[in-house]
Amino acid sequence: MTIVFDNGGETLDRYTIYTPDGSVYGMSENGLGFDMYIGDVSEIPMGDHLGKRLDEIPVGILDRVTNRINQ
Repeated sequence: MTIVFDNGGETLDRYTIYTPDGSVYGMSENGLGFDMYIGDVSEIPMGDHLGKRLDEIPVGILDRVTNRINQ
């Protein structure tokens, strides 16, 4: 399951994304300006410090995550 946190745009890496394989990515609002592997789940703990956990993943972010997973 992919889990996404949104800090509401407080930083360039607005979204923190946890993928099913344990990878963690930081992405900007549309995923095009900033899209970077930042570690794995053992290094980047989940929590409120990342913002709000989203129930639905924004379409642009979902596309970027899907591309990452399929690489």
